[in-house]
Amino acid sequence: GMELLDHWLVMGVTPGVGGQNFRPRSLDEIREVALLFPALDHPPRIEVDGGVAPGNTPKLLRAGAEVLVSGSALFHHPPYIERLRVFEQAASLASAC
Repeated sequence: GMELLDHWLVMGVTPGVGGQNFRPRSLDEIREVALLFPALDHPPRIEVDGGVAPGNTPKLLRAGAEVLVSGSALFHHPPYIERLRVFEQAASLASAC
């Protein structure tokens, strides 16, 4: 059953093409998935792939996501260590609200 899941993947875009904009409906999907598992001792981590950028990172984390996968929003903005810091700053905003 559900207790065997380690991760639950929510796609933030239509799979297949990189660089797409995030689908706002995915935030609702994250919230819905988070509500499925509150009684489990070890609920699966909610992972979001596609459309993840610094601008939506706080919303994703507040909705219940724990793992964020970013391609274009990270790798099209070198230097990568600086871009990673931008993501980290965005993530810190999630806990500040």
